[in-house]
Amino acid sequence: MPSELYERYVRTGDLADLERAIEALGQAVEQSQPDSAKLPIFLNDLGGARWLRYRLTGELADLEATIEATEQAVEQSQPSSADRPAILNGFGPALRTRYKRTEELADLERAIEAHEQAVEQSQPGSADRPPILNGLGQVLWERFTRTGELSDLEEAINTWEEAWSLLQTTFAASPVTYKIGQQRGSSRISAPLVSALLQLAQKDKSTATAARRRALEIAEGSKSRLLTELIGRTDLPAPPSIRSSLVDRERQVLHELTAMDTAELTTYGPWVTSQEEASHFVRLQRREEHLQELENLWAQMSQADYEAADYVALRRGTPATWANFARLATDLGSDIALVSFFTLENHALLFIVRAGWEEPAIVEAEISDSTWIDTMQRLFREIHTSRGSTRRGETWHRSLKRLLENAKPHLGGVTHVVFAPYSEGHLIPWSVIAERAGWRNPDQESIPFVTLPALGLLPRLRHRPSRSDGPALVAGNPLGDLEYAEAEAREVAAVLGTSALLGPQATKEKVQTHISEAAVVHLATHAYFEPNSPLDSGVVFANGDVLTAREVMDERLRADLLILSACETGMAQALGGDELAGLGQAFLQGGARSVIVSLWSVNDSATAALMKVFYEARHAGVDNAEALSQAMIQIEEQEKWHHPYYWGAFVFMGDW
Repeated sequence: MPSELYERYVRTGDLADLERAIEALGQAVEQSQPDSAKLPIFLNDLGGARWLRYRLTGELADLEATIEATEQAVEQSQPSSADRPAILNGFGPALRTRYKRTEELADLERAIEAHEQAVEQSQPGSADRPPILNGLGQVLWERFTRTGELSDLEEAINTWEEAWSLLQTTFAASPVTYKIGQQRGSSRISAPLVSALLQLAQKDKSTATAARRRALEIAEGSKSRLLTELIGRTDLPAPPSIRSSLVDRERQVLHELTAMDTAELTTYGPWVTSQEEASHFVRLQRREEHLQELENLWAQMSQADYEAADYVALRRGTPATWANFARLATDLGSDIALVSFFTLENHALLFIVRAGWEEPAIVEAEISDSTWIDTMQRLFREIHTSRGSTRRGETWHRSLKRLLENAKPHLGGVTHVVFAPYSEGHLIPWSVIAERAGWRNPDQESIPFVTLPALGLLPRLRHRPSRSDGPALVAGNPLGDLEYAEAEAREVAAVLGTSALLGPQATKEKVQTHISEAAVVHLATHAYFEPNSPLDSGVVFANGDVLTAREVMDERLRADLLILSACETGMAQALGGDELAGLGQAFLQGGARSVIVSLWSVNDSATAALMKVFYEARHAGVDNAEALSQAMIQIEEQEKWHHPYYWGAFVFMGDW
């Protein structure tokens, strides 16, 4: 009963549950025999409950009570107990917190000792080991900030690297639900590890280049691992050096494995039926067999040559290394910049990579958590809900504008930017800020932006076969209330040489029938984003039928370009860590090579005009990203649509 109350508070956040849990756990401790096996657990849970109350109150008495309970739990637990590592891992943070209040070095040393014991007593391959290692890394970092000793910094980095490596090693073999959970764990380790690596680059010049390269690898490796893996499994042409028999079998096994993982992902969410839960367990054994066979096939394939090894890395969804980023930059050319956005405590970073560079350029700006919250609130007020009104002015972009201004010296001669956001950065219209920050191409025009959930996705999307000569699918105004969307669909269909599905003809059934064969898909409809369950976000068709993100992931798309000319189609929410879900991600996973989506509720007439200019520019021979950039510029130049509400929502994702 006491532990159940504690767990209920964790779920509900009801303070009354927490107070009742503290009272019940205290009684359980008092009533337990000294040699009771449950006593250490009750004490540890009591310490955890007191800790939660301390975080609410900030009262030193609650912190002292936390330390007292967790210290007793450590003393009462048996050295061989399976619970002891977790108990030690709960004792350390309380001591570390008191050290930060009092600066008593003895508390910090005791915290380090507790975390070291927790690591020693944890099982090497257990799921609990990464968070236990993370705890040790935190207290070692704390000691480094006090002593400035390089050995403390290096020890903290090595500890976090071990935790990170464990998460990456187990990722491929884990079911989807566990992968999402691992992404949460990765996000707690990646930021402090990046901070420590950048600090190492400042303190030790001999390792500075390697440290900066590794910082980029960690930052990007924390983004959209599951999406990267699933996209890597779709149709990619194999190098001729790999035997066709291996290729055929690999594709068959990958198809079956991806179908299982997609089925699990499409049922992921707050509402899971018992039948879905049961089928999840049935899939586990089958996917383990498939994974083992894949590993055997990939081992044989990768021996052929370096192209085969690169192909296998793409298929595995392996996090990109510095060598991968450098090769990608070289392949793209000297006029393309790869830019990775990442956030640390009170700081935001841009990693910039260009062809021929030995290491990434790194620029930063101070942006606190409160500044982030303020930025998002101002963006919502001044852009999302402004309806183009200039009454409020524009202040939302100021802190991020300074960051992008700091990057300008590294962007000379750039004609395109490939940009990977992070966390809430996925909801920011970066091309708008870049324009305000003065990012310009050699002709002094705005630089087209290509936005990706992670830079490592680009090679996988670029390897997808192109279908530029296939049929087009256009649908518009399915509910009959979007006058300009219908005109937009007619014009787009004429340019693409097809007939549009309009009004009641634009049914979900017809769209699903033709979408898998289309080379270009243009949907001028209503859409919505469901923040509490992003996989239930959807595109609305005739009769109110909805094509959800869950269903999209089950499609077998081959489109070079898919445009969602509708509201909020680019919004996304994290399933765990930086693993995002939304319509844009779903269409990329479903097989589209590139998508254009929107970050807020767009204006019907301005959107129709923007899409007209986009297709005119595309027809004139410019690439998709450049065509969107030109369209946004032309709409902005019109006085009635000058406000970014009308043109700034659109984001190009994928291979341009």
